[in-house]
Amino acid sequence: MTLTFLRILFMIMSVLVGYYAGSVHNDALAGGQIGFFSGLLLIVLEQSMRRVSVRGLSSMVCGLLLGIFMAKILADILSLLPLGHYIQSVTRVSLTLVFSYLGAVMALRGKDEFHLII
Repeated sequence: MTLTFLRILFMIMSVLVGYYAGSVHNDALAGGQIGFFSGLLLIVLEQSMRRVSVRGLSSMVCGLLLGIFMAKILADILSLLPLGHYIQSVTRVSLTLVFSYLGAVMALRGKDEFHLII
């Protein structure tokens, strides 16, 4: 199977899923169009990622997961404080965004050392 064949198959599946999702909401044509453009966008993103190395990507994903884990721990600790529901949810989202970003960036900066750990 060639890469072109996989891309065509992905586009067909994207359109079909979009068409089906749109038919549930009585607008199958718009759903198919959204599926087409979403699939096209993903293929363009995939082609632009040729510069990304597997080592960099794997270290970034591990750093991202570590950041999410740290945010979860801190959010659970902060949930013990008597804060309102809204403040807790905003704090949880903020911590997740901050620690995910920091984990991914730190892992990318130290990907050579990180490669030795894996």
